[in-house]
Amino acid sequence: VELGDHLVLRLDPGQLIAQPPRAVGLTVLFPSQLLAQGHVPSFNLERLERLPGNVREAVLNVLSKPPISELFSVKLTMSAEELRMPELVAA
Repeated sequence: VELGDHLVLRLDPGQLIAQPPRAVGLTVLFPSQLLAQGHVPSFNLERLERLPGNVREAVLNVLSKPPISELFSVKLTMSAEELRMPELVAA
């Protein structure tokens, strides 16, 4: 599962053996670019919206538990959607 431009999570969903999902690998592409940022990198997880619900749930489950949670901190942020007023059309 591609979490960001430089981060890929390999996931065992655990469905075949009725176990909870678990991380089986984490690949950091171009780690020198991440280190060059000079701070802890943050990733927007918008890409998860494109995944089926069960896969998205498994990814969030894995991200929030050790050992992955020892490397990354998952934060939930919300933003208000742009509300549009209905347009009035003259008859």
